[in-house]
Amino acid sequence: MGMFTPITWSSRPAKWLMFSAILELVLGVGFLIADQVFDVAGGGLLLTGAILGATGLGLFFWARKWQRAAADAERIKAQGVAGNATILGMRQTGVTLNEQPQIELRLQVSTQMHGPYEVTLKEYVPLMLLGALSSGRPLPVKVDPANPQRVIIEWESAGGFGAPPGQAGNAATAQGDPADVKKRLLESGVPGTARVISSAPTGQTDAEGRPVYSMMLEIHVDGRPPIKGPAVVGVPPERAEQLEAGDSVPIKADPSNPAMMAVDWDNA
Repeated sequence: MGMFTPITWSSRPAKWLMFSAILELVLGVGFLIADQVFDVAGGGLLLTGAILGATGLGLFFWARKWQRAAADAERIKAQGVAGNATILGMRQTGVTLNEQPQIELRLQVSTQMHGPYEVTLKEYVPLMLLGALSSGRPLPVKVDPANPQRVIIEWESAGGFGAPPGQAGNAATAQGDPADVKKRLLESGVPGTARVISSAPTGQTDAEGRPVYSMMLEIHVDGRPPIKGPAVVGVPPERAEQLEAGDSVPIKADPSNPAMMAVDWDNA
């Protein structure tokens, strides 16, 4: 299993956006030509072509913006100042990409060059690290030496993020296929409960066709202090009524890192 690639500063979305832009533009031109050739009354082909063309141009400029951001991120990762960031606050924006929810993070960043300061940024957070965001442990970052507001979180180096003090953590908990990790947790994880603080449907479905909910949970595992954090969970339709604020659902958690958990719907 390979290390995941963070989406926020990846060039992959730009490639898909560019492909979609070209497709929309080609279709738009096709409809405009068809309008001239067939002279259809009512201007339906002309209107459709104009809409497709405008959409294609929008996607093109979005792709170019993403390409520039990805290139800038690579520069910062290679030349930036290393540091750590502590999470002061966070909220979900409601946006997801490639099954990674976008989280707005308020951080206190500290480097030897800049000292401590605050910055707010939006990140598409890998699913396997969502629950660990409230652990209180610092995140490795790189900072643009010319603009300290430009901060890149090095998720690839965060394999030990959320691990117990004195342990490096298991990088496998921050990578791999989510279905395999979920299966492992349900088979060998320690039981606990998660209290629902808030929940809302995302309008998406998971690999099993279940509706996906964006939730804020308070996780309780015996022998560990409770932790709070966001989660994106596929929910059986018949269990949706258990997601009201204050409700609890059973979970199975990684014994060395309770932030890594799966909801045990079979025992809910």
